[in-house]
Amino acid sequence: MTKKLSQQEKDIAKVINFLKQTDPAKATRKHAIKMLGNMQTLAHLIAHKVVDDERSGKIKKIRKIALKLN
Repeated sequence: MTKKLSQQEKDIAKVINFLKQTDPAKATRKHAIKMLGNMQTLAHLIAHKVVDDERSGKIKKIRKIALKLN
């Protein structure tokens, strides 16, 4: 559990540094945590979309097209 907490703190620090460069007014711990939460939610939604696309066969079609391009 200590390693996980340490990684979370590293992630928060990285987001704060990013915000200092892109939006200094929001470069706070509170905003960094909110941003990480939003990113986690987005990743979760994308993962569901990928699974849905795989089940429908849409992903296979995209893979075939990508293979033809290479």
